[in-house]
Order: sequence, then C-alpha cells, then structure tokens
Amino acid sequence: MRSATSKAWPSTRSARRRLRRIAEKRAAGNAVRLIKAFEAWCKNRQMAEINFGINSVDDQKELDRLGRFAMRLGYRKIGESYVK
Repeated sequence: MRSATSKAWPSTRSARRRLRRIAEKRAAGNAVRLIKAFEAWCKNRQMAEINFGINSVDDQKELDRLGRFAMRLGYRKIGESYVK
C-alpha cells in the first residue's frame, strides 16, 4: 500500500510550475489533460474535494480568462484573495 506522501504524483510546487507553463503556451489542450489526470488521481484516492487557486496573475483580463477556464472544467468560484 502506498502512503499519501508517495512519489506517485509530482510535488505541489512542481505541478503548479508545469501547469503554469502549459497554460501560458496553450499547448494543444495539455493543461486540460493535466487537470483531468489530477482529478483522476484524486478520485482514485477518494478525496472529498479539489481546491486550487489562481493567484500569480497581475493582469485582470488574464485572471478572468483563467477563471473562465476553470469554470468550463466544472469548478466554481468560492472567494477571492487580496494582498497589500
């Protein structure tokens, strides 16, 4: 039996970097495939929910675009982050 800390899925930081690079390049649907693979990984481990944030974008239009992308994949917006 594998533990929750096994190397079956890349580290969170690594996954975030990959997703950001893929999304920036719009590489033929790779971002969608990566998210779908992560969803399957979570389902296989009987996770109760998936929660992710989009917080490194300075351009509001880009932030809105990424939000629409997440909603097309079935996610809903549950709040916002604020930084000073």
